[in-house]
Amino acid sequence: MAVGYNSHDIFLLNPAKNSLLEAGFYKSNDEGVSWEPVIAAGLAGEVTALALPPTDSDFVAAATAAGVYFSSDGGEGFEMITAESETGTALHFTEDSLYFGSYGTTASLIKYTIENEELEPLNIPDLPEDAIAFIAQNPNDESELAIYTLQDQAYLSEDGSQTWEALLQDDKTD
Repeated sequence: MAVGYNSHDIFLLNPAKNSLLEAGFYKSNDEGVSWEPVIAAGLAGEVTALALPPTDSDFVAAATAAGVYFSSDGGEGFEMITAESETGTALHFTEDSLYFGSYGTTASLIKYTIENEELEPLNIPDLPEDAIAFIAQNPNDESELAIYTLQDQAYLSEDGSQTWEALLQDDKTD
């Protein structure tokens, strides 16, 4: 499930039929009071994460075992924005960009600018046999990013991913 931070719109993958919905993708623009089915054409692979921007729910992102996918029509159709051999691992939207983690031969963090569809690889800490599981950005300071990895490591960058500080040492917070 993904929720727009300001819009409160919801995008949902319902894995199995329940008392309210059939299996499939749905969106709600009224905080879950009603649900509208969504086609999600072009989406491939097991979905591991979904994301909506804070306000514009026409954009939807999905991280899957087959890559990271982007939709500009509310989830009706998706296009892959990663290389074919990459697995999508994490998603985070700002108003104008999508940050995503993926894993091909190594972990990566990419900034996808919505307006011009530009992909910008960002610097990350050395993550041998690890990948990014979660991404967060300070909404008041775009240069401040945090990531958490599949191997339980956390890092903070206060300079737009140029340098990273490890936040966990021996499974304990500093």
